[in-house]
Amino acid sequence: MSCSLVVDLRATVKCWLDTLGIAHIYYPLSPGLEHNKGAGLQMALELGAQVAESFDGIHCELVDTRATKPDAVIWGHNYGIVVNQQCQRFYDEGKRHLFATFEMIALELWRDQNQKGYFITDHTIMKRFRPGWVYDTTDQEPEQADTIRGLAEKLGLDPDAVEKNVKDFNTACNDKPFDLMKLDGW
Repeated sequence: MSCSLVVDLRATVKCWLDTLGIAHIYYPLSPGLEHNKGAGLQMALELGAQVAESFDGIHCELVDTRATKPDAVIWGHNYGIVVNQQCQRFYDEGKRHLFATFEMIALELWRDQNQKGYFITDHTIMKRFRPGWVYDTTDQEPEQADTIRGLAEKLGLDPDAVEKNVKDFNTACNDKPFDLMKLDGW
């Protein structure tokens, strides 16, 4: 089995909350983002604009921090598993469709998983996404190995723990034909 993974996914927080006095640590992923201090929002508020959103939330995405391209978003987390640095799955990757969950898993990774995770999937899935939007955002190739153990070792993760997670995941899979457009169990 050939295994693929995109390393060092980091939930990158895009927040422009300085003018509201809400402080968050964020890692700029686009050139110039660190200079965005909310001046446009402040000017609009000074002119009487009303806000209609909650400013206590954030927009976040899983990104490939190895990339040199800005906004190197990693798509596809629900076509495999995502583990934290302790090799634990922390999110039900298949509970909803990709675009309904990409911010939720990124927020969880940012808030509770030390901002680092690993998306692990197999070669079959990676080939189905090529060429395509999963790869268009990053300029780095996924890490690959011939075995799960080899992949874990390459990434500095506990091979036994990663193998167990993959085995448990595969054991839970049903025998229905795989359909990218359907949720697990449907």
